Amino acid sequence: MKKSFQIMFTAAMVMLALTAYTITAFADVKTIGVRTGGSSDNGDGNPLKVEFTPVKQVFKTGEAIRFRVKGSEIFYLYLFSVDEKHNKGYMILPNKKQQYVKYKAERTYTVPEQYIEFYSDSPGREKIIMLASTKKMDVKFDRYAKTGNILSANLDTVVQETKALGIRSRKAKAKHVTKELSLIITGDGQHAGVVPPSDGGSDTAAAPFVSTNKSSYRVGDSIRITFGADKPGYVHLYINEPGGRQSFLTTKKVSGSDFYRMNAMASSPGGAHQILAVYDDNATPDKNRIYTLASKNMLKDIRLVPDTPDDAYAVYHFTIQE
Repeated sequence: MKKSFQIMFTAAMVMLALTAYTITAFADVKTIGVRTGGSSDNGDGNPLKVEFTPVKQVFKTGEAIRFRVKGSEIFYLYLFSVDEKHNKGYMILPNKKQQYVKYKAERTYTVPEQYIEFYSDSPGREKIIMLASTKKMDVKFDRYAKTGNILSANLDTVVQETKALGIRSRKAKAKHVTKELSLIITGDGQHAGVVPPSDGGSDTAAAPFVSTNKSSYRVGDSIRITFGADKPGYVHLYINEPGGRQSFLTTKKVSGSDFYRMNAMASSPGGAHQILAVYDDNATPDKNRIYTLASKNMLKDIRLVPDTPDDAYAVYHFTIQE
């Protein structure tokens, strides 16, 4: 039987309500990954193979999003972003400054180029559609509006464009492959921070993340918390309340490729709050150790102290207005 309950923090600073779907194994989980769609080998039995991955698993809002791409043959690349929530779509490649680039075989490229920035302005999931073809397919630029260096249009126009490119590629007897990729986008960089292990020298260090859907709430507003890490393990969540008190929220085993959501409700009194996500190899948190860390620099930020070099932290700041 599904249940829902509330955790009341001391002094009633924040009230967290875990809904039924989050109680049952956090069922509302979005996964980062790649889905391969239609492809063609042009009848020669050797299909075009394309490796397409983001340069990192997690991006913050406002952070430039880039990808690594490598093809088995010379190819042209077409890259789109789809925002179903706002009924918008964006053509990342080609664009006004970078049109119809021919990519060489067996060479890894980073796209878009450094002088082009594509980023998401809100937390959540960013859907990317990639099409690679061994022949150049003309894009109808007049259907798009210019948004900086990126071209935008309504959702239907972009979706139809991706389908049309595949059809044109087949008609031109070109090899092609399409892939869809979902990215994790966390909160606004000016509110969110990640504190890595103090030695900074390990490529395998985990990077936890946490954010809320907004940076400011009124009493009674719904708060959506998104969290996770880019490495399998455990994430412990804490809430830092006005006045410096910290309360343990929950522990969640994370896969390293998923992000997880919880629902909360803002309650009085108002003020500045922080959500702290702590990555750990252990399921049981060291509550005293984290409390000391969080309270030491409450008015500035949360930073590692010298005797805690093995953990990674992420902090998200938000306010509740009465």
